[in-house]
Amino acid sequence: MIPVFIVSLAVMAVTNVFTDEDLWVLTGGICLICSVSLFCTFKNFNMGSSRAIAAAASTAFGIYLIHDNIYVRYYLWQELLKCKFHAYGNYFIVFAIAAVLAVFIACMAIDALRQAAFKAAGKLISYIKSQLIRRRNA
Repeated sequence: MIPVFIVSLAVMAVTNVFTDEDLWVLTGGICLICSVSLFCTFKNFNMGSSRAIAAAASTAFGIYLIHDNIYVRYYLWQELLKCKFHAYGNYFIVFAIAAVLAVFIACMAIDALRQAAFKAAGKLISYIKSQLIRRRNA
């Protein structure tokens, strides 16, 4: 699957260089092929057990929900990061990698805070329940 990924990535890059059209309009299907081939490459990859990877993985759905939220998406990608401005620049690849990492880390921190708050709220609710049951039984 790696050759499929490399070829589709190259097609998208060449399309971006030689056309004035919006990259995602022309390469949406190719982007899908690229994404699926990359997923298939790593789906059976055994990395062993790591607490850091498990912690990051537990925030993946939250990261998706935050960065692709209808109220966040436009502000994040258009206003804050100004992706259209950087799309045709000389340092597009560097910008794209840095932007994705920054968004990933920021959203991961937000979701980790959410998880901690929900865990603390769950403990508080359990404590209150135990106190109410203790008083009822006393």
